[in-house]
Amino acid sequence: MISKKAERMVDEAKKYRELCGDKCDFYAKIPITVEGYKAIPMLKRAGIKVTATAIFTHQQALVAARAGANFVAPYVNRLDNISCAHSIIKLSNI
Repeated sequence: MISKKAERMVDEAKKYRELCGDKCDFYAKIPITVEGYKAIPMLKRAGIKVTATAIFTHQQALVAARAGANFVAPYVNRLDNISCAHSIIKLSNI
């Protein structure tokens, strides 16, 4: 998303999904920021699937999941002092 405000993220995602058409398996990529967190449930209510991005910690992945994200896209190399494999396993269980 280019937009920074939740409402604009939703508008933008709706336009992208419309461009994709009905046969496209569209997921909006939403950063886990304050506004992104607000946008996720709004997108879900609009029937748009969400991949949460800009995930640096396990806590952010949990927040994204609780907000309704279908998937999270963690920056595995940035997780604090934990092996990548262990982090991926831990995130997949959230």
